[in-house]
Order: sequence, then structure tokens, then C-alpha cells
Amino acid sequence: MSTNLAEAYQAKIVAHEPLEDDKKVQARGASSLRLTAKAQNVPYALVDYWIDETNHQPLKAKLYSAEERLLKTAYFRHYEARLGRDRPTETVIVDGLDPKWITVLRTTDVRLRAIPPAWLQRDYLPRFTGDE
Repeated sequence: MSTNLAEAYQAKIVAHEPLEDDKKVQARGASSLRLTAKAQNVPYALVDYWIDETNHQPLKAKLYSAEERLLKTAYFRHYEARLGRDRPTETVIVDGLDPKWITVLRTTDVRLRAIPPAWLQRDYLPRFTGDE
């Protein structure tokens, strides 16, 4: 969720199409983008990304492997003002291999915070508590 999409991917607008809202009640105008990785060190080789045409908020993302196998689908929901702009406070992630595996990420206490570079190293993960 911390990937800088503009730096990591080359984007191309693929279509302008209606996309159902998260409650499947109303369609909204969306731009569909195809993001292609610029380098091999990014988490996903391809991303299909939908943004709201009126406010440019992300709505949905489909994340693919280099072999174009669907790995995850993410839905961005419940926008609220955080750190000076509207941001999703809930992300629903559906596993691409088994759609019964669903993860819901909810953000509440959002704040800017400097983090030590060690937190970003895989070897540090077993010791990470988030309280440091």
C-alpha cells in the first residue's frame, strides 16, 4: 500500500467505463488504467486500476504476476478526510487464487510519522511491533 505508482509503473488509459460502487447500487464514471512495471523489483508486474473520473480517487485494482495471473483484487472504500485530503479508510482485498480469502484493512489513527529504514527490511519483520 506504500508503493509510489507514478515512480514504479508506466500508466496507460485503457477505457472510460461505468463501475459499480462498493454497495453495487450505483455506477460511477471511471477511467481504467493499465499499469506496467518499470522494473522487476516491484510487487506486481501488471496492475489494472480504476479511478473515479470526477475526483480521481482510486476505486479498484487488480494485481497480476509477470505471467498475468490474477493475484489480488482490491476495492478502496469509505473515503474520509485524513492528512489534508480524502483517503480510503477501508480496503477490501480478495485473493485471486481463492476468492473466499478476503482481507479487510481499516485505517483509523492516521498520522505522519518518520520511520527507521530498518522497518523496511524483510529481516526485521519478525521483530517488528510498530511501537518503536
